[in-house]
This record gives sequence, structure tokens and C-alpha cells, in this order.
Amino acid sequence: MGGVLGVELKLVKENAHVRFYENESPLRLAGGVIAGKLDIREFKAAGKAPFIIISQLGGTCIGMEELQRRIGALTPPTPPSNPVPDALITRQGRLGKVRVSLGFRWSDPDCLASITPHID
Repeated sequence: MGGVLGVELKLVKENAHVRFYENESPLRLAGGVIAGKLDIREFKAAGKAPFIIISQLGGTCIGMEELQRRIGALTPPTPPSNPVPDALITRQGRLGKVRVSLGFRWSDPDCLASITPHID
């Protein structure tokens, strides 16, 4: 797939319907935030938008106050079905016209751990 956002992506697997790409090195974002993993799923069906997961967020913590200032109201948290340290607590909001799912680690519920835009 080449580079996206200045990050080299590698095809990690493929099936009859989807190509799965991941980054080979972390992506440094504004404000000291680091995205450790980009997971991009490219659908082979015409007209279907790719599915993107930005996870393993580290560096500067993006907290709830900052998210609410930028995104606005968020849904109540959905606790994980299996509360282990790496399990995600999820919330949803809107960033402009795009619905986003926000993940927070059970072990660190005050810092954003992942974000998934839902491109409808």
C-alpha cells in the first residue's frame, strides 16, 4: 500500500474480501502523542470505505477533558466483557460528521488508548 501519513504500511494478510495493512514503525502525532499501531483494512468490494484503527496510543495522555472539548458529548462508557488490564472501555462521539469509537485501557481509564473512525 505504500505510505500513508508519512508511515510505511505493510500488507500483513489478505483474504477474498479484505487486505490487512499495518505500520512498521510508530507514527508521531502533534502534542507528543505517538500512535504505535495503524491497522487499515482495505475492502475489495467497490465503494466500501476502508476500516481504520489507530491504537497503542502513548506519549502525552489525551484525557477525557481534552476529548470532550474537541469532540463534545460522549456516550456513557461501555465496560469490557472481560476486565483484564488490556481490555478496552469504549465510548463514542462525533468528530464533525464522523462517528468515532474511543478506547480506554481498563488499567488506565483516564488516557485514550485507541480511536476508530466509522466512515459511513
